[in-house]
Amino acid sequence: MNVQSTYGQDWVSSLIKSTDYTPDTQQLLVTFNNGQQYLYTEVTEEEYQNFCKAESKGSFFSKNFRTKKFTKLEAETKPITDGNPES
Repeated sequence: MNVQSTYGQDWVSSLIKSTDYTPDTQQLLVTFNNGQQYLYTEVTEEEYQNFCKAESKGSFFSKNFRTKKFTKLEAETKPITDGNPES
């Protein structure tokens, strides 16, 4: 069985809400404060660790990850209900 570990982290940033990084596949999922999600590929673990240590996540991201290959993911939308999954 192949188990992939993922590092998830919420951030206090004007640009980035959270990240999830999977070292086995070198994929970084970035959730921005506006709700958009992008999946970046070919992100090394060293690059991700440097991002985590950066004082400004937004500046580091802009300088280092915007040039990576990425895919914009469609946000999962769920209807607002009264709490009853059947309604």
